[in-house]
Amino acid sequence: MDNRPVLTADLLCTGISDPIRLSGNGLLPLLRDFLGSWSVRVLPASSCTPVISVEHSSGRWRLTAPWLPRPLEQSGLAAFLSDFGVDLITAWLRSNQDFVGIHAAAVQCGKGLTLFPNQNKAGKSLLAACLTAAGHICYGDDLIALTPEGRARSFGLPLRLRLPLPQLPPDVKKFICDRLAFADEYYAFLQTEHKCRAVFGQEQHIGHVVFLNRRPAGRACLTGIDAESALKKMLNRCLLLESRQALPALELCKKIIDSASVWRLDYSDAREAVEILSEKLASPCVKKQMNRARPVYQGREAPAFKKESSAAGCQDCEFSHGGSLSGGKPGSICPGSAGFDAGFKEEGDNDVYFKDASASLKADCAYVRKAGVICRKEGEGAFLVNRHNGMILHLNSLGTSIWDCLGEPVRPAELAELISSAYPSVAVDVIHRDVLGLFEDLLNEGLILPVPAERA
Repeated sequence: MDNRPVLTADLLCTGISDPIRLSGNGLLPLLRDFLGSWSVRVLPASSCTPVISVEHSSGRWRLTAPWLPRPLEQSGLAAFLSDFGVDLITAWLRSNQDFVGIHAAAVQCGKGLTLFPNQNKAGKSLLAACLTAAGHICYGDDLIALTPEGRARSFGLPLRLRLPLPQLPPDVKKFICDRLAFADEYYAFLQTEHKCRAVFGQEQHIGHVVFLNRRPAGRACLTGIDAESALKKMLNRCLLLESRQALPALELCKKIIDSASVWRLDYSDAREAVEILSEKLASPCVKKQMNRARPVYQGREAPAFKKESSAAGCQDCEFSHGGSLSGGKPGSICPGSAGFDAGFKEEGDNDVYFKDASASLKADCAYVRKAGVICRKEGEGAFLVNRHNGMILHLNSLGTSIWDCLGEPVRPAELAELISSAYPSVAVDVIHRDVLGLFEDLLNEGLILPVPAERA
C-alpha cells in the first residue's frame, strides 16, 4: 500500500489559458514524458478552476473536463494517455480559436507536407508509422492544427497505434518495438527520435492531401479527385468548438484544397502504400487537374442518369451529374451533407452538426432562404453556411439551382412539377420525394423559413 501523501499540482502548458490539475503520485513525471516538447510549468494547486482535472489512484486514471458529459475512467495507461491527448488538444483549440483542428495524420514527404484527413480506423496512424520508419518526418497521426494561413501545425505528441497490429514487414515491426514507450491492451505509443518527429508548434506548408480507402485486398492505387468532393471530405474531418468557426473553416479548407494536389489512396498493404506515396509525393507540389468525380448521394455514388432511360429504370436511382433547372441537363436533386464533428471522439463517419430543433415541412407552404445564410459555389455544387448555428450543408448541381430559386417564396410542389416537366422519363413520385427531402433538410438545418400565406 502506498502511504505517501497524494501529490496535487497545477500544470501550465503553452497556449492553454487555464491550468491542468493533477492529483496522484507518479502523474507529473508521466505527463512530462508524454508532453515531450511542450513548454510546461509546474505550480502548487491554486484556487483557479482547471480546464482539465486528472486523478490517479489504485491503478486507475480519472479525467474530467467541462466539455465531457461525464468523467472518463481508464485502467490502462495507454488508453488514459489517449484520452488525455485528445482533451489536451481540445483545451488548446479552445484557447486558440483562430486555428482549426482536423482529424488527420500529417507526414513530411520531401519538401511538402502530406495531410491524411480521415475517420477512425482508416489506417492513418499505421501509415504514419510506416512512413516514419521509411525516414519521413511525422507531424502527427491523429490530430493536427490548421493555421489561419493554411499551414499544418504539429502538437508534438507521441505517435499512437491501435492494437493489435496487423501483419507488418520485419523492419517496420522492429522500428515500432524499438521505440515503444507506453502500451496496454488497446494502444501503443512510440517515442521516436527528434529527427523523425515534429516538435510542438512546428509548422509546414501542405503540399498534398490524401484521403485513405483501406480495403481487404488489391494493389495500391493513387487517384486524383475533384476539388468539390475533396472539400466536402475535408470539412467532415474538421473539429469545430464554436459555431462562428464554420465559415472560416470552409474558407481555410478551400484555400488548402486549391493550393495542394488532392488524391485518394486505395490500398490493402501498408508497405505498398508507403512505396507509392514516397514515389509520387516526395517531389515539390505541382497542382494537377483532377478527374471529375460523380456526386455522392446518401453515402454512395449516384448512378449516371441518361435522358433516354425509361421511368421504370429510374425507380431505384437519384438524378446525378449536374446541370441547372432550365438547362435540360440531368442534375442531382438531393444534397450530400458535409458537417463537423462536435468533439474528437466520433465513431464511424457520421456527420454531426450544430442543429436547430427539427421542423415540420408542409408541402403546400411556400419557403424562402433564411437571411444570413452564406452560399459558396464550388465546382458544380455549393456549400451553405448557417452562421447562426455553425451548420454547413453541401448541395450538388440541381440542389444548388433549387437554392437559387429560394431567393423568392416557392412551394416544393411547384419546383417538383417544374423538374418533372424537364425530365418526363423519370417517375413523378421519385422527383416529388427527392424535392421534399431536400426541403426537409434545408428546413431542419435552419437554412429556409416558411412564408406566411399572405406573402406567398
